[in-house]
Amino acid sequence: MPVTVDDSSPTQVFIDAHIANLCETAEAIHVQRQAGTQGGVLIRTSSALTGKLNRAVGSGKQGALDNADLEKVESIFGVIGLGAEIHLSPFASAATIQTLLSRGYVNWGRLHTYWCRVDGPPADHATGTRKAEPGHVVTRTVQSSEIEQFVQASVAGFEDGGRSPALLRTVAGIAASRPDTTLYLAEVDGHVAGGAAMAIIETADGSVAHLYLDSTIPRHRGRGVHQALIHARLHDAHHSGISVASMITRPGSGSARNAERAGLSLAYTTSVFHLDRRS
Repeated sequence: MPVTVDDSSPTQVFIDAHIANLCETAEAIHVQRQAGTQGGVLIRTSSALTGKLNRAVGSGKQGALDNADLEKVESIFGVIGLGAEIHLSPFASAATIQTLLSRGYVNWGRLHTYWCRVDGPPADHATGTRKAEPGHVVTRTVQSSEIEQFVQASVAGFEDGGRSPALLRTVAGIAASRPDTTLYLAEVDGHVAGGAAMAIIETADGSVAHLYLDSTIPRHRGRGVHQALIHARLHDAHHSGISVASMITRPGSGSARNAERAGLSLAYTTSVFHLDRRS
């Protein structure tokens, strides 16, 4: 049965609080590692890399954010001429939400965090090692000599969304340099059709396989490329002894639909608040 999301509520949790905390902690660590460096984490790079690398996540998880807290966040982003972007924890208090609204923050929308268990009997997750057949999607992990091929595929899969190639190359390059991350490529008839990444993130409450950087090259969309990449990573997570997998998507997107088809369920919603830079 589909989960009903109440758009009038800024935050919602749909699963046991322990699992939601585990997934959110993993996301905070993931963002921290993207910065190259638990509560929330703030990442600030350069204004040219806005759209993926300038935001605060897990905000309000460890206690209410007050005006002084937000002034510090705003000043950090203000140094590079940006307004603050706050990804509000689903455990944030009503007081934090009221403080954001009183300071002029606008709710830009939501992100959905999906999850599933991978420590039970494996589902029908394709390994990508079967003999290739015409028109079928085959997945494989990326070797060190193929990093640039992965980066190019990631840029090609994302750039029609309006983000700059420089940002996309940076994000893909960060994933390629992380020791906790395994990269994947998908091929159709011997041609690269998409790419994805999986980070194994250790937390105090257990390990999480975080699925991210999923993209399909436009001419190969609608052929099951993304589904195959999800299944391949869930298969590998299961055989690595990981308990939980997570994935973050835009609500109503093709990625969200593919996550649900692969057996992931909505864990919680995250509201994104933004404040334009003040003169």
